[in-house]
Amino acid sequence: MALSRADLEAAHFCARVAEAVTTHDHPIRRWLPTHMNKLTTELAVSQVGHQSDTDTAELEPDELIAAAQAAAIIRRSKRHAQRIATSLDGRIVCGRWLFNRQTVLEYAEAMQ
Repeated sequence: MALSRADLEAAHFCARVAEAVTTHDHPIRRWLPTHMNKLTTELAVSQVGHQSDTDTAELEPDELIAAAQAAAIIRRSKRHAQRIATSLDGRIVCGRWLFNRQTVLEYAEAMQ
């Protein structure tokens, strides 16, 4: 089942509300972060135009990675990766930095 961008945004909003109104020891806190990350990634991918009516087998979506993963690839700190985010084509999605893995790999190769 493919969800539209509006469906993804609605699900993400509901998840954020659930996160805001539940106590820190509520059972939902064990699995909600995993689903929030999936929704965030899906929204980021659809935002850059990779979600469409085209069959997913025909698409090659960019793999998005977090700041910590980008930092490991370029062998720098997470903070440094965030500082040079514009050079790495980074973007903030729901308060988190996401980077295109290929762009980060190319940057790391150019540094050598």
